[in-house]
Amino acid sequence: MKKRIIAIALALVLIVALSACTSDTDAIKTLVQGNIDAIYLGQFDQDYMEVTGETEESLQQDYEDGLDVEAEYFCSYFNILDSSVGETYEDVPSDIKQQIVDLYKEIYSYSKFTIGEIAATQDGNYTVQVTVSPINVIKLAVDAVDSGEENPYTTFVESSSTMDFEAMTDAQYSEYVKNYAQACIDLVKAQIPKLGYEEDKTQSLQVQKGSDGLYSINSDDWSVFDSYVIDYPV
Repeated sequence: MKKRIIAIALALVLIVALSACTSDTDAIKTLVQGNIDAIYLGQFDQDYMEVTGETEESLQQDYEDGLDVEAEYFCSYFNILDSSVGETYEDVPSDIKQQIVDLYKEIYSYSKFTIGEIAATQDGNYTVQVTVSPINVIKLAVDAVDSGEENPYTTFVESSSTMDFEAMTDAQYSEYVKNYAQACIDLVKAQIPKLGYEEDKTQSLQVQKGSDGLYSINSDDWSVFDSYVIDYPV
C-alpha cells in the first residue's frame, strides 16, 4: 500500500501579493510558514492572513477538510474500505470518521518543520528550503502488527478468524467493519506515546510569480513535501 499524494485545497497552495511595507523574503517566508501552520497545525498567524487575504473561518474550514482527506486515506491504507465492492468513505460511520480526524489532529501536533534558506532565482521567483522530520507513528503501528506482539489489531484479527463472512447479514458485516476500524484506530493511538521521527528530509519549494503578479507555491513541490510529513510504509 502506498500513500497517495494528498490534494491540497487551492486556497492553501496559497497566493501572496508582496506589499511595499514588507521585504520579498519576509513575505515569502510568511506564505510558506503560514501554509504549513494552517494545514498541519490548524494555526493561523495574523500576518499570514493579512498577506493572503484569508479569514480564520475559511482557514479553519480548509484545515478540517484536509483532516477529512487524511482520514479517508487512513481508511484506504488500513483496508477499512473495500473499493472492489464499491465501498467509499461515505460508508464509514460518522463516529469512526471523527475518531480518525481527532487522531490526526493529535499526530499532526507533533509535526516538526524548519524553514531554511530563501533564495531569489534569475526568473524572479524564489526557492525555499524546508526540512521536515517525518512522523513514524504509522510505521510503529505496522511494525507492531508485523512483530506479532499483542495489540488491538492482532487481538481483533484473532477473535474474528472463524467468522463466516458469507453468512453475515449486511448489518453484521457493517458491525464487523466498524469493529475492525476501531481496532486500527486503537492500534495507531497506542503508538503515540512512543512516537518519534524518521531521518529528516529537505524539500525545495518553488514560489512562483504568476502573470497577475501574485506568488504561489509550486503544487508538485508541495505534494512531495506533504508526502514526507507522516511516514507510511509501503
